[in-house]
Amino acid sequence: TANRTLVVKTAGNYSVTYTDVNGCVSTSASTSVTTNPVPNKPQVQFLGKSNTCAGDSVLLFVNNPNGDALLWNDAAGTTNDTLVVKTAGNYFVVASAAGCSNQSDPVSVPFDFSPDRPVITPLGSTLLCEGDQLQITSSYSTGIVWSTGETNDTITLSNTGTYSVTYTDPAGCASVSELFSVSFTPAPPKPGIILVGDSLRSTVESFTYQWIGPFGPINGATNRSYKPTTTGDYRVVVYTLEGCTSEQSDPYYIGFTGVNEWKGGMVALYPNPVADKLTVEHSEQDVYSFEIYNALGRMVKHLVSSDKRVVFDLSDLAAGPYQFRMVGSNGAITKTIIRQ
Repeated sequence: TANRTLVVKTAGNYSVTYTDVNGCVSTSASTSVTTNPVPNKPQVQFLGKSNTCAGDSVLLFVNNPNGDALLWNDAAGTTNDTLVVKTAGNYFVVASAAGCSNQSDPVSVPFDFSPDRPVITPLGSTLLCEGDQLQITSSYSTGIVWSTGETNDTITLSNTGTYSVTYTDPAGCASVSELFSVSFTPAPPKPGIILVGDSLRSTVESFTYQWIGPFGPINGATNRSYKPTTTGDYRVVVYTLEGCTSEQSDPYYIGFTGVNEWKGGMVALYPNPVADKLTVEHSEQDVYSFEIYNALGRMVKHLVSSDKRVVFDLSDLAAGPYQFRMVGSNGAITKTIIRQ
């Protein structure tokens, strides 16, 4: 080659000869040129699945038996033989040795987008009492698993707790709903009734009440206390804010003035039916005696007292009906009681 520059592609010894204008010749010393082999073209492989969901990762691997220097085209410039990919894109690696390099073919890594989160909808009021049930449903009808393990789109709840549902799309990508909390409120305790002045009062404090008189529920009687106006048995039921209902109280008897009968105020007997102890409360000043008669008309209990509250022990009496009679300066009042 007569050019000043020589492109060498083959190993060997090279020299250059120079001839001046007078024909004089001079030859350079010999230079040895060595060519290094190009590294084998890297082959990128997937370790595991090649298609994954958002938030997951994919592993790329290249076999490097010669120990060539590696450089991946990810943002971090990874130099290991394994690359962790968390973003969709095309990835390749360059292998280098002795100043020579070779690049792999690019590998496409797709990421499926996670499906929309399922939405849980209650099918009814969420103000619930123990013993109630609530159905909840998922916005997806297939591919779902509830935190209870059920796979129907609608499930029935009867216990307080937190619930969720997971939806998995055909590509295997999953999303989880927001947590759904439900509470089943216990029923309030069975109330008792006490006499406070001339009013009846529930022993249980609650959100609202319903008083029941001799002729059924009393319209508007929804406070904790109620002032009765009619002789007879009274009961009360209490309700929580959620509408949970207590058991009905035991009856509480109230006696009022009647023609040719008692001419005084109010008398209360409870409980009735009675197991062992019968309590009598009244608002009179002058009461002479309290009497209990069996079905044969025989007096079986008698007490003389001016106390406003007296208690009879009936544990020694046989079960059955008895007549209670209270006698005072204002007359007498009689009421049937049942010994259980």
